[in-house]
Amino acid sequence: MKKVMIVAAMMVFSANVLAEYVVEHNKSVSSLGVQGNNAYMAIENGYARDCSYNNIYFDITTDFGKVAYSTILAAKARGVELFRIDYEYSGSSCSLKIVELRD
Repeated sequence: MKKVMIVAAMMVFSANVLAEYVVEHNKSVSSLGVQGNNAYMAIENGYARDCSYNNIYFDITTDFGKVAYSTILAAKARGVELFRIDYEYSGSSCSLKIVELRD
């Protein structure tokens, strides 16, 4: 039992170590969509990391997700760039953490 717990702890730790925090600036939104409880967005010319389907995903059932979606939609509708996009990259999965729009 002790070995199983040690292996499980190592797997959790190694998964966290493999995640990378990425920050990008001045990006135009090329697409925005929703699938179930998740929204996804793509930017023109792609991300710095190889995100699955060239999308960053986020949960729109949370307060952050709702505000992030409206921020991205506002940028897309106005045709302006997002000043800052922060996301966590793990494998090919990219999860939105911060989005900022400036005038």
